[in-house]
Amino acid sequence: VREEVTTLATMQSKAAAASKAADDKTAAADANAKAAHEAAAAEVQAEKTALQAERDAMKDVQSFPTVIELDVGGTRFKTSRSTLCRCGGFLEAMFSGRHRVEAAADGSYFIDRDPTHFRLILNFLRTGAAITPEAPAARAEAAAEAAFYALATLQRALTAPPLDMETLLSPDLLRMRRAESEIRARFLAEDGRPSLHEGLRSLFEGGADAIAASLVYSPEQDGFPLLLQKLARQHHWRTSNWQGQVASGTRVAVPSLEEWRTNFNKLHPNMLNRLAPLLAGGKVLVAGGSVLHALTHGDSCLLGGAVPELGDKYGPSSDIDLFLHTCTPAEASSLAKGIYDAVAADEERWSISRGRGVITLVQHVSRHEGMTTQLHGRRHCSVLQTV
Repeated sequence: VREEVTTLATMQSKAAAASKAADDKTAAADANAKAAHEAAAAEVQAEKTALQAERDAMKDVQSFPTVIELDVGGTRFKTSRSTLCRCGGFLEAMFSGRHRVEAAADGSYFIDRDPTHFRLILNFLRTGAAITPEAPAARAEAAAEAAFYALATLQRALTAPPLDMETLLSPDLLRMRRAESEIRARFLAEDGRPSLHEGLRSLFEGGADAIAASLVYSPEQDGFPLLLQKLARQHHWRTSNWQGQVASGTRVAVPSLEEWRTNFNKLHPNMLNRLAPLLAGGKVLVAGGSVLHALTHGDSCLLGGAVPELGDKYGPSSDIDLFLHTCTPAEASSLAKGIYDAVAADEERWSISRGRGVITLVQHVSRHEGMTTQLHGRRHCSVLQTV
């Protein structure tokens, strides 16, 4: 009995100790929960106070006119407020209305910076295109201005190392590139700014007497018809469909503009329609292989019927070369944006890359094919380039 009483007393003592420990743990948990609740309540109250302060501050938000005149280091610039607030950074913060900015007596806003490269800053905000100076010192100065205005994209474009494409080209392509540059330089040197169609000949004007209607192959013929015949035959060799010499009298080009349009639309569906407003403006030319291919393929000329669906080599994945005529850098950037807006329709996947003098737009049709549109930022294309 004595041993049982002792055991029972020990058990009661342990139970009391365990109960006290549980009570202490519960009390500590309650204290922690209360402290956490008080901290959360204090945080909520702080956020409410900050929000109320922001609301009070918004009552005094500064309003700005739609058109703003800037005085940058003594040089005046006029632009829209929406342009200044387009890409974030210093100017967006300045004219967001969140900060009080005092205007001069004449209504302009003064920025104490060198105005030399502000035109580049402003054009970047307008078009999103970074026109970089050629001289290293000027690029460094422009990059410093981009950093001040907190335009990180423009700063990266100005500080990125230049890519020398000639190091990536084969010797044959280099020779062709240099010869083309020499021809273009001589062409542009003639009387300064040539007209849009200067030096070019219409193939389709004149109906039955048009130049295109008379472009037929002859073994003794040289010049333009022979050039087309050689290019067409070269394509036949590539597709293994060439059956021998071209018969004398065979057409080497489609005879009408309508057939050319049909061929071009087969190669590049709806592109002419999308580009029509820009082409009508007289500043954009379509040139290069896409034009030549549509000219030399068709039911009525040399490659008619021999190459299914206009040929697999120059099918939907071939590119369209667009040349700009007599444009300033700012106008060229604006046209480039217009071309992108015209060809990159909704629900389509496009990517864009920019090199020196060339902008490449690529439409991603599937994993293995796409259509490329190249925009060449050159003043004019010569007769040879158009061919």
